Amino acid sequence: MADKSKQDGREYFFMGSKVGILMDGQETEGRLALVQHLEKRGGEPPFHIHYNEDELLQIQEGELTFFLGDKQFDAAAGDFVFLPKGIPHRFEVKTEEVKFLVTAVPAGYESFVQEVGRPVLSDSDQPTIPTKDDIARLIKVGKKYNMSFLIDGEWK
Repeated sequence: MADKSKQDGREYFFMGSKVGILMDGQETEGRLALVQHLEKRGGEPPFHIHYNEDELLQIQEGELTFFLGDKQFDAAAGDFVFLPKGIPHRFEVKTEEVKFLVTAVPAGYESFVQEVGRPVLSDSDQPTIPTKDDIARLIKVGKKYNMSFLIDGEWK
């Protein structure tokens, strides 16, 4: 499959990551979205809950530690991780960076990424560590997409 994200400007800086939207809901009649993340250590998302979509992650490069509900486990290149909707989860990047593919079912996650993120304008641009303003935007837009985030010990 060609990397459509580079071909048609569908790459975004999303919190501490660079995200490419490979397939969106318009292409799948809303059934799923396919999104590739390149995450750097230190830019990981807080605990969060997706109430609309399940996520299946395929780890392509690097290693992560996942926190899913009350479980903790590691995943590395070649592993698949299922993150069911309604269960709080987060991850920590164990290597300098990690690359993974997210299949979100149904689609919608890709629209959230587009709305929270900012387009990548050049190959030399790099993601930055999220600021307090970035987190506030994440929470605000997350409500629209039926998501919650654990910030300072409180679900928002």
